[in-house]
Amino acid sequence: MKKSFPIISFVAMSFVAASAHPGYPKMYTQEEKIYALGVCWSELKFNFVGIEDITFDLDSLYRATLDRVIKTKNDVEFYRELDRFFGVFHDGHTDIALKHYDESLYYDDIPASIMALDRRFYFTSIKKTELDSLLLGAEILEIDGIPVKQYVENNYIPYVCRSTDNAQWIYAANMMQTRMEGQRKFKGKARLYGSNRIVRFNIPFNWRKTISDKDEYWSIIPDYRNIPVHTPTLHWPTNDIAVLSLGYFDEDAPQKIHALMPEICDRAKGLIIDLRYGRGCHGDVGWYLRMCIDSADSLLIAGSRVRVNNSYYRSQGNYVKEYESYFLNEAYEEVPSEWIERNDSVPCVHCPVAVLIGSSTASACEDFLIDLYEAPHRPVFIGEETMGSTGAPYVVELPHGGCARICSRQVLFPYSRKPFKQGIKPDMEVKFTIDDLMKGRDPVIENAIAYLQARKNETAYLTSDDR
Repeated sequence: MKKSFPIISFVAMSFVAASAHPGYPKMYTQEEKIYALGVCWSELKFNFVGIEDITFDLDSLYRATLDRVIKTKNDVEFYRELDRFFGVFHDGHTDIALKHYDESLYYDDIPASIMALDRRFYFTSIKKTELDSLLLGAEILEIDGIPVKQYVENNYIPYVCRSTDNAQWIYAANMMQTRMEGQRKFKGKARLYGSNRIVRFNIPFNWRKTISDKDEYWSIIPDYRNIPVHTPTLHWPTNDIAVLSLGYFDEDAPQKIHALMPEICDRAKGLIIDLRYGRGCHGDVGWYLRMCIDSADSLLIAGSRVRVNNSYYRSQGNYVKEYESYFLNEAYEEVPSEWIERNDSVPCVHCPVAVLIGSSTASACEDFLIDLYEAPHRPVFIGEETMGSTGAPYVVELPHGGCARICSRQVLFPYSRKPFKQGIKPDMEVKFTIDDLMKGRDPVIENAIAYLQARKNETAYLTSDDR
């Protein structure tokens, strides 16, 4: 007997129907497509810092991508092939950084948000005027009749430029919410939260066309995701435990942190540094933050390495052993670790510290964690593995204003000199569950508070003086 499923329908409303876009941009000629791909291939071959770790033949990848690029009908399809080309390198700083067109003109979203939790996908916010509240917290099981994991692996993962597994699936969840204009609805099956009831969903990609300042949503997204991206914030979950949250490491972040430190030093018996959404920009922000929790006179910071290309050495390397790495295109030059002197004007805490990390923690923020990772008596890291995206991106210009990025620098841990290739793993792994979200809990913060409360009377804060 064929099993039937109830339909979760969206509420009828008045809006302008989404018609297919009259045409996608077609500025690229065939010659320009070939040239652009060739430039990316060439620059990757000689400048991508992780060349020794790739498990595929780069030339073969180029030829296979070239065949698909030639067949693309417009610039949107062309850039999608470039995304796929860069996706196999699994590096957050190696990707297409800018397309020559405004993507919002050719892509649309569903009126809902989807979150990946441990390779499972859930509806975490939905627009009240269009979708039934029953979908909130529901787990997606199928898309277009295909099991969701299989669908994601086939349709999204190949286009994701991330080095860690968790970061790839989280980014895939973002891609799931968006499709090219004119494509079919988002259809599938989901299991409702708190039951075994399975429903069908059929959601239009019309969010961009119907969005309004008056829109209201059912949402279970935790408050910490709404922290200011560019401004360090301070709050007190208990009377004597402080939470310092940072997003981007902007140039003026040290001054803003400096303004908050007197209160922290005077009151805190435990400090939580929340870097779950910490990103890139200025590395000196991390050095300043390090001085806030490390009283040493000097601090060891990470070294790095870059690719080296020497045409003469390369020509000799097929029979001169000392030049073999140049012949194999795997020669590197290292920049040693460096001691930086303490700035005496920077206040330093004298209490236990916990650092919160997650799959969105990346770039300059990860550089800060790398500097800390092998230091004596460092803070405990709580949360999930970081994104694994450090280094300095080399920008490659493409025709018509597009550009690609290639990671040209690999960070080395300051003490061991080991290259950083994946994410920073936490000392205490704490993951969100759908139950946490539905109940408004933040288990990462909760675990950090419990950890620090048990150590309130300790004064064993980080100090490199014990090295």
